Amino acid sequence: RPRPPRGVLTMAGRSGVPDLDVDSLCQEYVNGQSTLQAPKRLAEGIQSGAIDLLKVVEALGVFLTSTNVENRSQGTRLLSEVLSHLHSHALSPDEVHYVVVFYCDRLKDRAVVIPAVLYGIQALVTYQKLEAEDVINVSRTIFKEVHNQSMQHSDRRILFNIMDTLLSSCLESVQAMGSDFVLGYIQALDGEKDPRNLVIAFHSVLTMVGHLPFEVLAEDLFEVTSCYFPIDFTPV
Repeated sequence: RPRPPRGVLTMAGRSGVPDLDVDSLCQEYVNGQSTLQAPKRLAEGIQSGAIDLLKVVEALGVFLTSTNVENRSQGTRLLSEVLSHLHSHALSPDEVHYVVVFYCDRLKDRAVVIPAVLYGIQALVTYQKLEAEDVINVSRTIFKEVHNQSMQHSDRRILFNIMDTLLSSCLESVQAMGSDFVLGYIQALDGEKDPRNLVIAFHSVLTMVGHLPFEVLAEDLFEVTSCYFPIDFTPV
């Protein structure tokens, strides 16, 4: 009798979908054996109702709490990859809140873990509806714990995308932060040199000027943005 594929049991779970061996998929991902398939299959299991997000988090627990920073980073990266594969509103409000709280706590971890956390937060704010409490928690924690200037340009872009998405889809919640959001953004933007990141940042600044109380920080906002003008471009 042929054996089932690795990571899948023969018994059918909810919705007639084969039960996933979540523990094996998580182990294989962290070991570098299934970096492409594991996130996709776990997300499909959540989407179909065969498993829930809590099952994945429980399976990752040994890695997320490991004293080995690389294991923590890989475990967090897998969770974030799974979230990036989910369709809109695949998670319940309680699940979204649970993940937000987890990520905000994980932003206090070592610098090597931060990019994986930001990647997951980007997936959350893009595809899931965040409550006002979660929007404020995410914003405040990122501004407090993440030193944007020390990250690679691609990771900084994720941070700028997160903030731009919050300004676009959760503006009322951001407005509840008042000028605190503007101050945090100014500090994150200071010294940015990547043109692609600046395109996102300038879009966010326009939104902030139009919808947030920035007057007390007008001089700081001007200084952090005016240094890019006039633009001198010499075609190759």
